[in-house]
Amino acid sequence: MTAKEYLSEAFNLKRRIEIKMKRAEVLRKLAERARIEISELPKSPKHLKSPMEEAMIKLLTVEEEILRDTDDLHPI
Repeated sequence: MTAKEYLSEAFNLKRRIEIKMKRAEVLRKLAERARIEISELPKSPKHLKSPMEEAMIKLLTVEEEILRDTDDLHPI
């Protein structure tokens, strides 16, 4: 791999991390808003996930992806 290819790969990975961080921020705000609105909703059956739970699952998934990508970007 040439230096140019390596730097291009690192740049692309960094960009993906930035995009995922922005998505995590949006999901975090969505989870906060869902927490406030959930008290107004009727109780749902146990097998259905609440809007807050859905947002938190997505948020945690994106944050795990960010950590993996960051590890790939900065190997020790």
